[in-house]
Amino acid sequence: MQPDPQPLNRIVEAARESATTSLDVMAGPIPLALRGGDLRLLQQLADGLVGSEGQPWPPLDLMVVSAADVGEDLIPEVLVPHSDDTVVVHEGTHTAVSKGPGGPLWILDAATSCAVMWVAAVDDLPPWELVSPMRTPVQWWAALHGAALVHTGAVAGPLGAALLVGAGGAGKSTATMACWGQGLDVLGDDFCLVESPSTGDQAVRVHALHRRAKLSPDSLLLLNHLDVSVQGEGPRGKHLVDLGALSKPSQPVRVVCQVVQQAEVTTHLVPLSKVQALRAVAPSTMFHQHRWQPQTWQVLSDTVRSVPCYRLVVGSPLEVPDALGGLLTHQQG
Repeated sequence: MQPDPQPLNRIVEAARESATTSLDVMAGPIPLALRGGDLRLLQQLADGLVGSEGQPWPPLDLMVVSAADVGEDLIPEVLVPHSDDTVVVHEGTHTAVSKGPGGPLWILDAATSCAVMWVAAVDDLPPWELVSPMRTPVQWWAALHGAALVHTGAVAGPLGAALLVGAGGAGKSTATMACWGQGLDVLGDDFCLVESPSTGDQAVRVHALHRRAKLSPDSLLLLNHLDVSVQGEGPRGKHLVDLGALSKPSQPVRVVCQVVQQAEVTTHLVPLSKVQALRAVAPSTMFHQHRWQPQTWQVLSDTVRSVPCYRLVVGSPLEVPDALGGLLTHQQG
């Protein structure tokens, strides 16, 4: 008699058997084959993603299932968290990530290029998983392909993109969204996919990933030109703005800017050392990693080494487009 499969593999196989519906979508440069038993849920997840042009990465098979498809009795007790802590379990080529009560359980299998998102009930999926879907499998897949999911805003002009970084609450989203509709494209306000160059003569690239940006009520008051673009309410009372269609959702990174607030000054740029720039982007990005810290650190290091770095001192967010426009729309002498 053959021994039973290991627990994580058993869940993956059960998910594979129960996934009767499929939907193909792009998450940045990643071709995703979304599979599951609920087409409505697959469409909701796909609707939150943006695909980028260029050479696609190897595809990822992603199964989305609930307890109605794969019984809760298959879930090991260690992966049923009783606090807000994230639990990570490794089993051979499988990695499981469980994100607190109510959050999904993710299982990632490098051997078969597949991932599983398991939730107790489809209607209980946390709202952030619909607004900013697929962050965990993208983190994992990125780490295997020379990239990282970085906690950053990204705005772009004809010459490429600026990454807007800083600690939580620094004003990254507000500064990023101040550029929306003001002559610069917004690739993302919170998390973007950053890819190290595959050869020495290529630039680091940033890929848009999520279709919607999130703004706090206070930020929306500062950026009242966005009122007409608000399309609903997201997690924690934040307003949602659809970023719309991007002509170039993948851009070379030209500059990294640390966002800081300073009252009663004109918004301006100050040169920043590579070490200071790395300190500005690394902590908040690394906090969200689980098994993939070394790969993420390498991408962050490659990025700040390859481009000029500045401190973006924000007196008024309405002045940010002008401060960044010179870097992204005019070739520097």
